[in-house]
Amino acid sequence: MDDESDSADLFAWAPTWRARGAALGKVLAFLAAGLVVTLLASVPVMFVHIKASRSPSLIDTLMLEAPVAVGIVLANGLMWLIWREPLARFGLGAAGRRGLHLGIGLAAGLGFFSALMLLLWALGLARFAGPSGASEALANGLVSVVLFAGVAIVEEGLFRGYGFVQLAGAVSFWPAAIVGSAIFTATHLTNAGETPFGLLHVAVFGLVAAYSVRRTGGIWFALGYHAAWDFTESFVWGAPDSGAVLPGALIHTVLRGPAMLSGGAAGPEGSVFSLVTELALLATAWALGRRKRAG
Repeated sequence: MDDESDSADLFAWAPTWRARGAALGKVLAFLAAGLVVTLLASVPVMFVHIKASRSPSLIDTLMLEAPVAVGIVLANGLMWLIWREPLARFGLGAAGRRGLHLGIGLAAGLGFFSALMLLLWALGLARFAGPSGASEALANGLVSVVLFAGVAIVEEGLFRGYGFVQLAGAVSFWPAAIVGSAIFTATHLTNAGETPFGLLHVAVFGLVAAYSVRRTGGIWFALGYHAAWDFTESFVWGAPDSGAVLPGALIHTVLRGPAMLSGGAAGPEGSVFSLVTELALLATAWALGRRKRAG
């Protein structure tokens, strides 16, 4: 069986109502396991006091994100122990292409976001302040790498991983992608400074990321892109990310002009120009699918 067939089977709609019900049951089991493990992993964090009078540091943010990442990873492991399904159903894809797809995703996230920033600068919608000190930047950069790897694991693992594959079996691929993208977008509604265009970017990204998982047969490309995009946005350029600005950025970005063009409080991903990066992401995922079949 070739890779294209494997990918098609991965997201095939279950042939009977009983099988669809079983797939939906696995989605609920996965979510329940993730919630329980996350709550247990959060216990140590409860003993760490984060002062309300100041903005959370990078370490504070990392500690809050870590239990959720642990919950998602261990929930996947538990599902495998219970049902012993092929690893492809957990979004792992073909072993020979994981590193390649991850690397291309990382490069695309870094490159596409940086291109967006340079476009905003060229249009007079962004200006940059001087970089942080070398030692401070190195320390913050290392923490940021771990933090945004964790964010990508949480969000891609939750919305484009095992639960997504099972939901596709219950309702078919595109309804599952739409549901996942809608919930993914809803999780951003409470972000400070979020805007309608920012939410549109999140929704479109959710659909394109889901397509990339189907196209490449695994989660690695979307995982790398998501991690690199957030890292580049928050640490490299110091721009708002869904309304949040993290401390210790390498460069500090100030956005100006109409929010629809600059992104405003939501950051560059709230700019209408960010949709161009989504087209580039879609094209890259499509190209990777062609490469996969050609191989």
